[in-house]
Amino acid sequence: MLRVTTLLALIALSAFSCKPDKKRIQSPASGNDVTQAFQESWNRFSGNEDLDAGTSALIETLSDYELIFVPGFLSDAVIDLGDFGGTRQMTKLGQYFDEQLDWLKAMGVEARRLEIESEESVAFNSQIIANAIRSSNKSQVILVSHSKGSIDSLETLLKVPSLRHKVHAWLSIQGAFGGSPVAEDILNDKPLSAFAEELLHRLGGTHQALADLGTTLRAEYLIENGAYIKELLAETPVLSFTSYKEDTPGWDTLLELSRDYLLNDYGLDNDGLVAWNDAVLQGSDYIKVEGVDHAVPVMYCTFIQYDRIRFLKSALALLLNQKSNF
Repeated sequence: MLRVTTLLALIALSAFSCKPDKKRIQSPASGNDVTQAFQESWNRFSGNEDLDAGTSALIETLSDYELIFVPGFLSDAVIDLGDFGGTRQMTKLGQYFDEQLDWLKAMGVEARRLEIESEESVAFNSQIIANAIRSSNKSQVILVSHSKGSIDSLETLLKVPSLRHKVHAWLSIQGAFGGSPVAEDILNDKPLSAFAEELLHRLGGTHQALADLGTTLRAEYLIENGAYIKELLAETPVLSFTSYKEDTPGWDTLLELSRDYLLNDYGLDNDGLVAWNDAVLQGSDYIKVEGVDHAVPVMYCTFIQYDRIRFLKSALALLLNQKSNF
């Protein structure tokens, strides 16, 4: 329950860190926009219960690999929320990657969600990811990461380049490559930063986990590692999925407060936590979709209807086609 309280508290903190005159010009993403190809891939696939010809061919290909799912910041809290008082079965809350894993396993594809320390630093979690890649029974794996899990994965592939031969391809979902202004503003407000640090320590985590999500540190990281990222992209197919949720009347997303904050105070089209262009790994192919917040690609949300299995099929098919042309 403490993790759940911490998750809600950190989201709420962003509302108190608002300061005027933050608006900035949203720069374009650095990479190749493959959104149209993704839409064509989406149109080829049926819903999550149908085993069409395209799905059969995809499953046959995926059976050669293990899919390793890497969740994001405070994912433990989200999963714990689903376990609280039978909430998971009654409401589907907390089913972080559950639908995708259940479907893949039903199709005979080897897949697992890593048990990372989601309140820990990038450096800490990169070691867990590296060990998972090394220990896979398959000769190669496909990484599927979300949010902070994407920068944890990036650190792994940059710092341990010898593992790249075992990574067939990498799908990043709303990765926090450019960081989040929500995290940056909490870090820059001393009382809020101290409060966040105390909360993370109570969970056995570190303040560095939040610092790793700040936009300043992420910008420095991307500049310092720019050449290494180019090397990675030359060796490993990477597809970045990014999105933004426009503001519509009523409560239209679980992340309404932080989405509105980034949209109104910063002028950034965002998914509720990350600006869409900051979710693109510089130089990678990317997908940009409207109407999708930071939660629904990976878990159920009552505010937005989204077919997560069809999304996974469509993105993986596109990524594997990229691999065939590599």
